[in-house]
Amino acid sequence: MASREKIELRIAAITPSDHNNTTYTLLLAERMGSRRLPVVIAFNEAQAIAMVVENILPPRPYTHDLFKNVADAFDIKMTQVVIYRLNEGIFYSYLYCEKDGIEQKIDARTSDAIALAIRFGCPIHTYEEILREAGMSMDVFESGASPDDDEEDEDEDDAQESEGTPSKSSSQAPLSGQSLESLEAMLLTAIDDENYILAARIRDEIANRKKN
Repeated sequence: MASREKIELRIAAITPSDHNNTTYTLLLAERMGSRRLPVVIAFNEAQAIAMVVENILPPRPYTHDLFKNVADAFDIKMTQVVIYRLNEGIFYSYLYCEKDGIEQKIDARTSDAIALAIRFGCPIHTYEEILREAGMSMDVFESGASPDDDEEDEDEDDAQESEGTPSKSSSQAPLSGQSLESLEAMLLTAIDDENYILAARIRDEIANRKKN
């Protein structure tokens, strides 16, 4: 049987996918193309991914950091993550880990798999048929349109447990109306609350103000 074609992905963005910021859309982009794969993830996993992407050091390790530390202690390497299946809007992933030349394939939630991949520095892959089915062109996201405007909203509890295709989108709360002093105070509060997604947004806004 012919092997399935794998496509390498990178993290392009993390944005709120509901008005209460309880779920987020993790946007994965193919490295050698223009398609984007949107994956709905819960707040905690979005935080775990954002803190690495934004180079924010937490006051204590997250669960994914602990996993990485344990793996390092026992010389276990993660070689890749593969989003291998899409079923009823839900993505399924494997971790490929190696020790002493022996590779093990471990089933994982997609959000956890990606949070670990960026800590191990290993590639993220999916298959061409998955990207063809659930991927969106870059123009869809640049236009601000929701990729699934015709879908009904998912039950909030289901959204917390699953990582699937997004059912709605929302804009992020504006920071432009805040003074620089307020932003700096908000940044400290966000870090104390371990809200690293908000902290990254505030930090970028402060940097833009000071640059201009």
